[in-house]
Amino acid sequence: MNLKDYIPLVSALVIVLGWAVTYFFNLKLKAKETFLSRTENDIRNLLLHMIADLRGIREEKHHPTHLRKIKSFFEKYRSPSSHLYLSTSSLIIKQFNHFEEHYVLYQNNNSSEQLDNLYTSLSILEDSLNLKLSEYRQVLFKQYNWFYRVEKSPFIVRIYAELLKIVLQAFSALALTALIIVFATLIEGALYYSLFTMIQLNVELYFWPYLNQILGYALATGFLWTLLHLLDWLMYSFKESPGSKNYTNKQIDYHKKNKSFLSLQITPLPANKEKEEAVENSANTNPIIN
Repeated sequence: MNLKDYIPLVSALVIVLGWAVTYFFNLKLKAKETFLSRTENDIRNLLLHMIADLRGIREEKHHPTHLRKIKSFFEKYRSPSSHLYLSTSSLIIKQFNHFEEHYVLYQNNNSSEQLDNLYTSLSILEDSLNLKLSEYRQVLFKQYNWFYRVEKSPFIVRIYAELLKIVLQAFSALALTALIIVFATLIEGALYYSLFTMIQLNVELYFWPYLNQILGYALATGFLWTLLHLLDWLMYSFKESPGSKNYTNKQIDYHKKNKSFLSLQITPLPANKEKEEAVENSANTNPIIN
């Protein structure tokens, strides 16, 4: 066949591939928008509220109020109006169900063992909520470091970063096209040899004779796409230090020197206050949640 005879086939193939790529990216864009929207709703309507409630329970030292807060937490998130059961995290739902079971068991048998199980279930739930909040924030705001880094960079670096984004998007489409062509070639070869073996059907192959060239194109495109992704990742991979739980003496002296915080005088508790706390602690050894 003459090369001109392939022009209609190539044109049709380009149109089909262009439609497939556009359709795929539109579906992906809509799915991502829904995903980000649900993630934001989880943070706003559930995670922040549950974390605040659990922190309030853990930090509450007045015994009757502490017990009332646990009961309120139990009733609030098991009600039909709770956002818990619309959460995108099945893990959080299951862990709350475990807490619910331990709470009911403790109501029926207020032993120290059941109380330990109840508090452990609350602690596990709080840890998971904090972890999910951190993960969800990374999903929502992972590109913001890139924008901040670019805005603080010189003009030439900003031009480079924007061009890199455009080229990366173009190579993403090329890489997807190459992947589709590779799959089409392999399917064509598999169908041809299976049909030829079974019924000796003689058909003309369009992709399989150019398998080496197609694989070379796919590998080159994939390599460049990976390289561009690496360069793009380096643009916003820096991390800022949030501080730590234990500060060095050098850090403490520096901030005391440069910031004017109020100096508090720590005085020991009076003897009668210590006795009152000892009595209260002994009375709270085996609490009962009503």
